[in-house]
Amino acid sequence: TSVNALSQTGEMVNIDGTGNRVAASLFGSQEVFFVLGINKITPDLASAIYRARNVAAPLNSKKNKKSSLNPCATLDEKCYDCGSPDRICNALTIYYKKMRNMQTMEIIIINESLGF
Repeated sequence: TSVNALSQTGEMVNIDGTGNRVAASLFGSQEVFFVLGINKITPDLASAIYRARNVAAPLNSKKNKKSSLNPCATLDEKCYDCGSPDRICNALTIYYKKMRNMQTMEIIIINESLGF
């Protein structure tokens, strides 16, 4: 899987609309590998949250046919904290450390810009 942002202080941030993406990385798997590009690295947690909400979410919303009419996809690329039933940012997850039930949680950084 991947994340929407990784702070240089070590926290990873993900936004999810239905919970399916973050759920699998939090519970049930013994090993979780996060693969991300250098474009997702931010200086600190506040900027990681900002990136997830105002960069990744609008771009992901644009590419998703169901959510392509959300304000963040049709207006300026930023979060409008909209009430759309098709919003893709219903949950914000911050990973600090691996979960207790996990054996391995690895972050693999690719020296390229990948995804949103």
